[in-house]
Amino acid sequence: MSTIKRDRYVLAGSGPTDEDLRHDAELTRAELAETVERLRHKLDVRARMREAAQHRMALWHHAVDAATGRGHDLARAARDNRAAVLGVTGGLAALIALVVLASRR
Repeated sequence: MSTIKRDRYVLAGSGPTDEDLRHDAELTRAELAETVERLRHKLDVRARMREAAQHRMALWHHAVDAATGRGHDLARAARDNRAAVLGVTGGLAALIALVVLASRR
């Protein structure tokens, strides 16, 4: 979106010249074209929904990529520390077995 400056000055007591009027008409046309374009975009609901969907899909892809990267990092850490993973897994299995046995009594 551009901004349009009106920087023409008229001397006191004199009317605007033809050039001033042409310049003013050009500025008015430019402002009107900009307003029409903003209204066209605002009323084009299908295009706005498409843009919003594309934005959401980009966010979703970014989140999936980040989660995948973390998953790969965890898998790499598990491969590098097999003893720790086996120890934690064994501890969880023992805890589950205790909970099951305690609930039967």
